[in-house]
Amino acid sequence: MTLNASDSCQLLTQEQAADILQISPSTLQHLRVSGRKGRAGPPWIKMGKSVRYRRSDLDAWIEKQVVRPSASTPKIGRPRKTERASAAAA
Repeated sequence: MTLNASDSCQLLTQEQAADILQISPSTLQHLRVSGRKGRAGPPWIKMGKSVRYRRSDLDAWIEKQVVRPSASTPKIGRPRKTERASAAAA
């Protein structure tokens, strides 16, 4: 499927949107239906029985998924033995 930049307002089917996001249509449907906090999918439009997605909404949703690590990100998990020893000495 080929879309131009001018197609940002074009309404896409679930299959087309899933293709753009490089996920399966069932995963996209799960994101839409579950709607869990922090795991919500992109905004969608209900037109009768049809579900459609705007390309601009998909692009915005992709941008929100970007994770930028910071230097102050705490480590996850138990500290290593060397880290525990240096913390006890301090």
